[in-house]
Amino acid sequence: DMTLQLVDGQQLSATHAIQVGRGGQLNHGEQSGIQASLLQIERGGRIQGSGDITGNVVNGGYVKPGSSALQIQGNFTQLESGVLEFDFAGAGFGQFDTLVIEGEANLNGLLTLNLENLSSLEPGGSFTLISATEGIVGDFSRVQLVGQAPAGIGFGFSFDDNQVVLFSQTSTLGDMNFDGVADGCDVEDFVLAMRDPLGYFDA
Repeated sequence: DMTLQLVDGQQLSATHAIQVGRGGQLNHGEQSGIQASLLQIERGGRIQGSGDITGNVVNGGYVKPGSSALQIQGNFTQLESGVLEFDFAGAGFGQFDTLVIEGEANLNGLLTLNLENLSSLEPGGSFTLISATEGIVGDFSRVQLVGQAPAGIGFGFSFDDNQVVLFSQTSTLGDMNFDGVADGCDVEDFVLAMRDPLGYFDA
């Protein structure tokens, strides 16, 4: 295994492609930069942190943006084997991870939402997880929650042409359709959540 740490202000550049292979990890500090025609994270490889990447990014491994935003000057493609993880500590600026893409986002694979550092949250909060100037195509095939949401809080997704936004809403135990009442009308949404978690969040 090999870990490369880019501290603030350090730059990594390559004439062609940079590959992060199995067991490799690239930690990307704020104000640091990577420049290459292609940054490819292979299955078992990891990249995490904030800063700027100039070039296209293909994720078949693990990517975790930082709370100061991981910015990609190029296209971002996540493969079926890829994992994209966002951490949350609150709804304020700098309290949750964001991915900013000056290009197109092509989504697939696993979306992980880590709530372990989230102790409190009001309904009506919103988190812009991903923004892409040239549009968003595809969808995550699966979603995973790590940790528990604060009591009485549920989550939903909003997908549009250029953004993926997570929003918080009031939740009653068993109220799967968020109408404020847990009753028989929630059964269909419960079944959908079991079969297709991302489809349930996006419904």
